[in-house]
Amino acid sequence: MFPNNDPSFGSPLLLGERSSYNDSEKCVLLSTATLLISNSEGKSLPVKAILDSGACCNLISENLVGLLGVERQKTDAVISCLNGASVRVKTQLKTDISNRKGDYIKKIDFLVVPKITGVTPSKCLDISALNLPPNITLADLHFHKPGKIDLLLGNEYFCEFLRPGQCRVPNSQLIFQNSVFGFLASGSLNVTRNQSSRVIQCKLIANLEDLHKDMTKFWELEKIEKPIKSVEEEKCEKHFLKT
Repeated sequence: MFPNNDPSFGSPLLLGERSSYNDSEKCVLLSTATLLISNSEGKSLPVKAILDSGACCNLISENLVGLLGVERQKTDAVISCLNGASVRVKTQLKTDISNRKGDYIKKIDFLVVPKITGVTPSKCLDISALNLPPNITLADLHFHKPGKIDLLLGNEYFCEFLRPGQCRVPNSQLIFQNSVFGFLASGSLNVTRNQSSRVIQCKLIANLEDLHKDMTKFWELEKIEKPIKSVEEEKCEKHFLKT
């Protein structure tokens, strides 16, 4: 549920520590699913979502809200992120999500944020050599390809989404967990060593406004104040400049 306007509200909503980690050897996957979300006319649109058991709230991007046309309500929530950073959320909405088969539907409250994260994963991963289970339906057919994330489903319904069944891919750290959306990819995949750039994605929202304020304060503290001169000092300086 959303925080209400009573005085007790004010404790931050904390996103978890799940992260996607890319270096020259491996990439740790976040569980993603392609699901359907209802717009203002009751029609369903496909969207790629992250399922995050470390998040205490459900998030939706401004971009997706614009496409849905669903009515928003006012709220006042704070999401706490890494290293004490925070994001203040002003609007919320409620809408239905469902799996692609249509046999699971859930009405969920979402906090509206400018952006949830960058593309996930950050690089295209080679799965051609993997012996993927042939008899399972993947929650995200393109889990190995960079994709835009417009939805985050937190821990409120995480366990409800899960279903019995787990598949391990031989000779790898890749695991598929069954869910109402299909089998979710998790674990890690090796990447080629020529992918030398190291990217850490903590799936947390960056608050550029707070960053700007912090940087402004920093430069204000670092700025050398011009000393205030006495009348005698000003007279001496003027005399020195004339000579």
